[in-house]
Amino acid sequence: MKLTDEVYMVAAGDHGIRLTHQSDCAVYLIDGGNNHLALIDSGVGADTKAIIRNIESHGFDPKNIETVYLTHAHSDHIGGAADFKKMLGCSIAISEEEAPFVENADEEILGLTVAKAAGYYAKDYFVKPCKVDIRIKDEQVFKVGELSMRAIIAAGHSRAHVCYLLQGKTKRYLFAGDHITYGGLISLQNYENSGSTIEGYRRSAHKFEGLNVDAFLPGHMLFTLERGQTEVDNMIKACKHLMFAGRYYAPMNIF
Repeated sequence: MKLTDEVYMVAAGDHGIRLTHQSDCAVYLIDGGNNHLALIDSGVGADTKAIIRNIESHGFDPKNIETVYLTHAHSDHIGGAADFKKMLGCSIAISEEEAPFVENADEEILGLTVAKAAGYYAKDYFVKPCKVDIRIKDEQVFKVGELSMRAIIAAGHSRAHVCYLLQGKTKRYLFAGDHITYGGLISLQNYENSGSTIEGYRRSAHKFEGLNVDAFLPGHMLFTLERGQTEVDNMIKACKHLMFAGRYYAPMNIF
């Protein structure tokens, strides 16, 4: 699904517009020009070939994907990483702190044991361990062809969630993963050692001030192509309140 001349949505599951497998997060393709491509997140890994077919349907050669930039180490975002690496030879990038979770694919650490018990995944589903090539640090800048992208590492939804701020030719995009969803809602994980805390959100909220986001592109649910800073500012506003309530708080989602 073409969103702009630079960004395409190539996967989305039941918590989105249902392009691919029901458990996929939204996966975005970045076209940096001159055959330089990148992906944001990898989907759950149940049908990675469907994502590749979507990429091809827009006239792109998937082998030009240089890096898959993961937002955080939850199964619906990292499950396809090993497949992409094997099939396309691309690099895998995630925050330095969460890289071991991708490489070890420990179901307890990933929260997969809890998610299976809650019925979010089939009991025989598993995440394939995947070597991480790039361990991202906060504020690190990457190039996708002619475009520049900055990593914003923020505690809250996970220990070291990465949001990616892409400066396009005419738009500024925020790939928000699960750290922020439409309306400024946050998403907390309800299992032991999840690293998911309101305190993390409170401490990291200031990093999103004044980004002047045009396109707000989360890992699930509705996205926007204009005035995206509105969604970001709603999250910041919530984090400055004494209590989380109403539209500013999404209770215990398992994204």
